[in-house]
Amino acid sequence: MRRRRAEREEQYRSPTYLGIQRRLAHSVLRLRQERELSQEVAAERSGMAVQVYQRVEGAKANATLTTIARLCDGFGVDVAELFAEEARVARREAQPGQAVPRRRQRP
Repeated sequence: MRRRRAEREEQYRSPTYLGIQRRLAHSVLRLRQERELSQEVAAERSGMAVQVYQRVEGAKANATLTTIARLCDGFGVDVAELFAEEARVARREAQPGQAVPRRRQRP
């Protein structure tokens, strides 16, 4: 596992970063449970090591686009679906004055 650069530590503690990381973890857990898969099977279907999968599901990993693509392939979902439910939950749980990223509408 690579070490984080010291100059980026603040970024990894930002509410936006942590929110995205948490939403991904919740989504991956939800999809795995809906399909009644073990972490080992979910990791295998996603083409990654079990330890990497566990770090994503535990909100401990800085998931790359490659990792997100592998999860989408492994669960058979589109990236929008990977984050969709968690985005709705985040908007419901947002406190007044707290920014929650919303999907932009196309013109």
